[in-house]
Amino acid sequence: MFRSTPKELVFAQALFGLELAAADPRVVAINLVGEEDEHTSMSDYAEHMRMVGFLRELYPNIRVYEDRPYELLKNMADKGVLVEINLTSNDDILGVSGKHHPFETYRSYGVPVALSTDDPGIERIDLTHEYVRAVETYGLSHADLKELVRNSIEYSFLPGASLWDDKGGYARFVVDCLNEVPGKAEPTPPCAAFLGKSEKAAQQWELQRRFRDFEASL
Repeated sequence: MFRSTPKELVFAQALFGLELAAADPRVVAINLVGEEDEHTSMSDYAEHMRMVGFLRELYPNIRVYEDRPYELLKNMADKGVLVEINLTSNDDILGVSGKHHPFETYRSYGVPVALSTDDPGIERIDLTHEYVRAVETYGLSHADLKELVRNSIEYSFLPGASLWDDKGGYARFVVDCLNEVPGKAEPTPPCAAFLGKSEKAAQQWELQRRFRDFEASL
């Protein structure tokens, strides 16, 4: 729902989103996007909340508000619900950064996170910039960075099964590739067959190879 559009369009987007969520279990929520401090967003905010409240009565099975944040964090960690973090965008648009940003809170509760640029054309940044900022702000280690990169593939919508047998743990591969070392040798026939059937696993395999090459060059 783009909040900076006329109220009628915001309502239509909200209605469509809730109808879609009611029909398709893959859609779990609706979201207001756009500059929070832009004139239309500010002046129409109360009306937007009334729209959501009204539609909530028509779609009672779709959750809207959350008033137990720490229980929500634990639930997100248990179910592997990833959160995209846009450090530069959050700072520029919302003025939220450093210790006031929930980045460390998510990670302390075990919620998987990945870094994103949000609006690179507006912010004049790229993803490398966001990783550098995360390291400089939160003192992330090499292992932390590897986890963030792995998360971006593990929780993506790429088709196919994961290369990892322990989702989000990144300690062991699936049985077909269990004793393989990407980059050291060609995968065995069972592993190659598995990779050939999964775009996600193939991307994860390539990422592991690049990690290995980089670490060997240090």
